[in-house]
Amino acid sequence: MNKRLFKILTSFTFAVSVFLIFPRQILATASFPYPGVTGVYNPYPGVTGVYNPVLPSKLSDTSGPAFLQNILQLGIKLGFVIGAIIFFFMLISGGIKWISSAGDKTRLEGAQKQITHALIGLAILLSVFAIIRLLDYIFGVNLLQINLPTL
Repeated sequence: MNKRLFKILTSFTFAVSVFLIFPRQILATASFPYPGVTGVYNPYPGVTGVYNPVLPSKLSDTSGPAFLQNILQLGIKLGFVIGAIIFFFMLISGGIKWISSAGDKTRLEGAQKQITHALIGLAILLSVFAIIRLLDYIFGVNLLQINLPTL
């Protein structure tokens, strides 16, 4: 990886980390002054402080560590779901390629490799899940329900 790409990725990672850790200081406030309206209009009654209307209500008015916990949990669960969906479609696609190869050796080998890669991916996905459960059982660290300490 060249140095410029590494610097860009590092800067992006740092910016996203700061955004996730300190959402109250970065996100816009819930009160918006409109021209011609006296006072300040709050489009979200009952919400005080910072509110992000783009996020679901569960995540929009949370502290930084709670926001990061929710995002990490969602990312891990979403990764498992996406991995399972990719496995399914790779397996189906490989099977269709195998059937439609019509005896052509190169197409048949390509289909076999795709099915093998799909099964290896599923094995990796299941082993990651087993490692996560093993860490929970042995050390009491549940990565599917992260609890970050606060100061």
